[in-house]
Amino acid sequence: MMLSDKNISEALESGLLKIDPYPELIQPASVDVHLSGSFYINGSHVASDNSFWMFPGDFILGSTIESVALPTELSARFEGKSSLGRKGLLTHISAGFIDPGFSGQITLEMVNLSNEAIVLYPGMPIGQLCFFRLESPSTYPYGHSSYGSHYQGQTGATPSAV
Repeated sequence: MMLSDKNISEALESGLLKIDPYPELIQPASVDVHLSGSFYINGSHVASDNSFWMFPGDFILGSTIESVALPTELSARFEGKSSLGRKGLLTHISAGFIDPGFSGQITLEMVNLSNEAIVLYPGMPIGQLCFFRLESPSTYPYGHSSYGSHYQGQTGATPSAV
């Protein structure tokens, strides 16, 4: 079951779901998240407080400002903002699913599919998180020792650990 704005607010207020900083905007069935100043570009970590241009075909890793901590009974999906998608920006290529038990910032796999440059800047709304209640809590949530969860507690743009 997907959580509504009411469910999300209740989960945040009770401490079941943690998002830091606390969300500025809870949508009807999601929470807006923002682009941090942490990027991984051409094999190097880059920190920036300034805007920059993503040119056609560019691929970079970014991350959300917000850190999220999911309990064992919730999972989430990262979805891009439609206004950016309409400009040709994919904000996650294939890894939008967030397992129960995950804790950390969300790494974004961004690519400019348009024929024009797109300006990005730290703090801009970059996507939204949708939350789903599991029928029962996960027995072995993300971060459990049996998985070797590479990205638990990640901060900033995190390259592949594989």
